Amino acid sequence: MLRHTRSLSKKEIEKCLIFDDIPSGSDLESSDEDHDDYDKDPDFNLYSDNDDYYLDENEIDFAPSTSSNLNSTSLIKRRKLNTNFDELDQFSNATSTISTYSQTNVLNKSVLIRPINSIGVPTWSTEYNFTLPDIMFDDSQTGVCNEITEMVDITPLKIFLKLFPEDLFELIVFQTNLYATQQNKPYKPTSVEEIKIFFGINMVMAMKKLPSYRDYWSTSSDLHDHYISPLMQMNRFGWLLGHIHFNDNSVQPKKGDLHYDRLYKIRPLLSRLSQTFAECYTPHQNVAVDESMVKFKGRSTIKQYMKDKPIKRGFKIWMLCDSSSYNLKFQVYTGKSDVIGVEKGLGARVVMDMVENLPGKNHIVFMDNFFTSHDLFKILKDNLIYAVGTVNASRKNLPKLKNDKLILRGEYDWKISNTGIVMYKWKDNKCVHLLSSLHSPKDTGNVNRKSKDGNQKLVSCPKVLIDYNKNMNFVDNFDRLNSDYKLDRKSMKWYLRLIFHFVESAITNSYIIHKEIENMPKFTNKDFHRSIYNDLLANKIISTENKSSPVTPKARPSVISSKKPIVMESLRYESSAHQPIRTTSRRCANCSTKKKTDSFNLDLFCVQSDYYILADSAYPLRKEVMVPYKDNGHLTRNQKEFNRKLSSCRIVVEHAFGELKQRFRQLYFLKLRKVERIVKVIHSCCVLHNLTSSHELVMFEDPPEEDFIPLTTENQGYGFNIEVVYNDRYVRLLRDDLCAHISNQT
Repeated sequence: MLRHTRSLSKKEIEKCLIFDDIPSGSDLESSDEDHDDYDKDPDFNLYSDNDDYYLDENEIDFAPSTSSNLNSTSLIKRRKLNTNFDELDQFSNATSTISTYSQTNVLNKSVLIRPINSIGVPTWSTEYNFTLPDIMFDDSQTGVCNEITEMVDITPLKIFLKLFPEDLFELIVFQTNLYATQQNKPYKPTSVEEIKIFFGINMVMAMKKLPSYRDYWSTSSDLHDHYISPLMQMNRFGWLLGHIHFNDNSVQPKKGDLHYDRLYKIRPLLSRLSQTFAECYTPHQNVAVDESMVKFKGRSTIKQYMKDKPIKRGFKIWMLCDSSSYNLKFQVYTGKSDVIGVEKGLGARVVMDMVENLPGKNHIVFMDNFFTSHDLFKILKDNLIYAVGTVNASRKNLPKLKNDKLILRGEYDWKISNTGIVMYKWKDNKCVHLLSSLHSPKDTGNVNRKSKDGNQKLVSCPKVLIDYNKNMNFVDNFDRLNSDYKLDRKSMKWYLRLIFHFVESAITNSYIIHKEIENMPKFTNKDFHRSIYNDLLANKIISTENKSSPVTPKARPSVISSKKPIVMESLRYESSAHQPIRTTSRRCANCSTKKKTDSFNLDLFCVQSDYYILADSAYPLRKEVMVPYKDNGHLTRNQKEFNRKLSSCRIVVEHAFGELKQRFRQLYFLKLRKVERIVKVIHSCCVLHNLTSSHELVMFEDPPEEDFIPLTTENQGYGFNIEVVYNDRYVRLLRDDLCAHISNQT
């Protein structure tokens, strides 16, 4: 048995127990090989070349790894604890079990040290000269990506499908069917179209909230929803709600395994959305890092409790938002790891993860006192990322400023570090501490405050406070938009809450993108949601209403403009099911005018003798215009039959014209990939071209006047907008004769 060359301290024994082994005497001695590894550069270096990388063995902080294994050499370099390499690799692999938002980050930070000794203790003074940094920013390529702005016929659904792409729907279909198969029970496989209907129904439910999803199919008239219930059966909706999956449960790593992931069930969703959110939008200069909460009161190892938040229990999500409130990046916090316990330097690690794609572009990051520290600001500044934030005065490496009692309201004290970071202490009702790497301490401004008598007055303050209040609410604005029509359904399955949260986040990001695209119609958040779920449900709505009785048509969903009701194009161009919708009563354009006449003008187009225009009862009875008998309850059998046949003929004619117009509309949806279809279309176009050419018609111009019959009073049978007055008794007798003639034929 080998003897130790020296005794181990209590702290050293605790560190060795982490590795499940006590090092031998030879392990306590450093080798040349260890020194070679110490000099190697880590995989990711966000620090300046002049920084001191030495870290005491008591100051190690671990960050979640974006790769499957941590870099063992960089861990040795910072840990300064020599042990067996095999054991070290095993431990480094275990530390990667902390889940992050994505498994394929661009930059790989395997270990994040707490920046207490990495930079050194700064010195603070009011005598240091502050040099304003050059924060010129190129905003020519910021905002919505070109792939979206260059799309043809941009709609809310098309933008949403860029952020929540089709491959995600296909993944849901595959994993949901796989999970159902693993249950060893008979089931009907789902499809992409059905999953879209499922999400569309959930969006409608978020708009029209009821206590339970079963209430939408309730037989009670006060709960039953006539829009949702025909789209999907209640049992089928419940089956999808209970079986929806994003990952294969059969290969899920168990707790304690090497690649254990607390977010395994939704990891593909998080990774894909992280990619699309970043690809579809380029951030402006000002961004903000903050936390958001998703409500959940069930059982989950990643549930957090925050007593000071409006949502006290739920999932914590770190977010990076642009000045437009667009969510650029997110990360679900999974809590402490079983291996390393509570993570040290958590706030700094989160900020580093959020801004890993921003170095060198002069971005300005705003954050609150949970994240702010001097060493973090120094590291960001060295990478041309400037930061502003409130700070806890008890943080390490911060100076002592004037006592609170010595500062009056509106006054402030400040000091500058030798690293160019400025700390402020401003007195309002209470003292506020701020840290900035880009504001001059001498720049001031004014804010409105209420005095004791209730009047407004201007209070002096440093300019950094004004900028902070202006830019720190980006995440809060996103949460506000995200919560307007958010599906808030209780569930025992923790991942359902996160699934619907991120679907809603994709909609909110789509809405922000839609607002930034030029020459787009203005939508409210409500109308934007309605447009998306109406387009998702359009095919199902059409097929459902085609099966319903034409006698009792149902109201179709539509986007109502501010001036007149219209039908959405996704419904209007779908098949031949477009029918007039029921709308609120509106004033007639003719009747509402001040100038009224007793005469009635009717356009008569080439009505020859023995022919009639069939009209409804809204038109007057004329020689060429036949209308039904007014039903006063005393119609004869022949008169009722006349009314029925007249209405039937009108329907046949209207249907014929509708069929004719629909033929041209169908060309919009005609897929011309098949050769035989292309040939037929070409032949049809040639026939139409020859027909117009034979009559020497000019395209896109009004027809020549000689093709029309002259407007003369002699030809009243062919009149246009000519006031025609007939003897009412003569016309009624003419209709009676026509009615008798039809009755004799039957």
